[in-house]
Amino acid sequence: MTKKPNFWKCILGVTVLALLFIGTWASVRAPRTTAANLAPAVAAKLTTSTGTTAAPVVPVPTPVTHVSVINNGAFELEGNITLGGNGDDWINLNCPGATPTPTAATSTGVIPYDGKNYTQGGSKDIYDINANTTTSTNWLWTQSSVPDKNLISNAYAAEYSLPDSNGNPETLLYVGGDRFTNNGDAFIGVWFFQSPVFTVPNSPGTFRSGDTTAAPLAQHVFGDILILADFTQGGTAASPKVFKWVAPCTDDTTAFPPIVAGNCPIAGRTAKGAVISNCQKGGTLCDITPPPALPGTPVFNQGFSNGSLQTIPTACQSTWQFTSKTGTPTGTIDVNEFFEVGINLTALGLGAECFPTFAVETRSSQSVDAQLKAFVLHSFENCGVSCVKTVAETAVCFGTDVHYTYEADNPFPVDLTATVRDDEGTPSSPDPTVPGSDDVVDAHLRVRGIDGLRVVDASIMPTIVSGNTNAPTIMIAEKAADLIKTGA
Repeated sequence: MTKKPNFWKCILGVTVLALLFIGTWASVRAPRTTAANLAPAVAAKLTTSTGTTAAPVVPVPTPVTHVSVINNGAFELEGNITLGGNGDDWINLNCPGATPTPTAATSTGVIPYDGKNYTQGGSKDIYDINANTTTSTNWLWTQSSVPDKNLISNAYAAEYSLPDSNGNPETLLYVGGDRFTNNGDAFIGVWFFQSPVFTVPNSPGTFRSGDTTAAPLAQHVFGDILILADFTQGGTAASPKVFKWVAPCTDDTTAFPPIVAGNCPIAGRTAKGAVISNCQKGGTLCDITPPPALPGTPVFNQGFSNGSLQTIPTACQSTWQFTSKTGTPTGTIDVNEFFEVGINLTALGLGAECFPTFAVETRSSQSVDAQLKAFVLHSFENCGVSCVKTVAETAVCFGTDVHYTYEADNPFPVDLTATVRDDEGTPSSPDPTVPGSDDVVDAHLRVRGIDGLRVVDASIMPTIVSGNTNAPTIMIAEKAADLIKTGA
């Protein structure tokens, strides 16, 4: 007799197998409700069934739009000296008492050419000002003649601090000048030095860090800026090239691996992987010129010469004197005799520098190693002052007079008017109605007068707490992190 399988036993076996499968599947899955309810800090470190750690969530920084050097509402960079209603121009920057009142953070006014010209073969932009501070000179000067097309009549410069799209300050530099004649092409160079540079008479004249022959010979500082602009005959626009002094220049391939650290980011690599270097001839300058701006995007470097006659107002011609070789009336700048350039330092990765001295120069050609011709050297902005308070008496009794001596030292070539105020060793406010207005840091922990620097420690507490300062200092750091993230 044939035995048939028991129907219910078969059903029971299938059910048991199904339950075993479901249990096994559930044991390797995190409960959906539990995972969803985990705090973000815990969820960021959740270990999966494969044993790997999930990457933490990284905040996405707010995109920034940098300030353009043209059409920014602060300065009119368009190839003339007149006001057009869109900010300052050289008319109100260079003419005392002109309106509207200039908004520039720094403005030099008109600096006349005083007959100084570079001399000898070592006067080139690719060479340091001097090889050392004692005996070895490179740049030298004399008061000899140069070709008319190389003569500068006047130079002028200004600096602006304007907010980007996130409200953070950006540094913009503008330089202008006029030349004796429009014969030939104009090859213009502009140096912004981070240390004082003086011309000291000698035979020939030297460049020193002070205004006497006893002062050390001047040298470049890492990060000095060189702007080169070439204005050809008939051309009114130029895209200035911008260089940074980095001697010795070394390629930085961080953006194009394999990575080799250096001080000058490379432009890219060839199809075969060879480095396209931005280091210039001589190994001292790094080309940091931004790529050409796309239509409708901010412009970070631009230059113009004048395409029409420019007339200096009669009331201003006593301080802004100009006579052209071409025969135009006194005070009238002929076509292509005026030039101006502007760069946004911050957009080029700079902006924290301070430049006590600048120079405008003419050059023999557009080459970076061209021979230098005529120049105008002048102070630009003040970069600091020191103050020392001393007392003569070693011991003081009640009711005895005490004699204090206050010394303020300005090591830079810019004239500075300073007011010395003694707080008698205790914090006080210049304005009693504004508590803390002379504190070192502001409400956002930023050091007053220095961009990009904050103090984040117990020293910023107005009154030190009586207990342990560890926890309050941690909270100060938390607050500082929030301020930095939000750009406050």
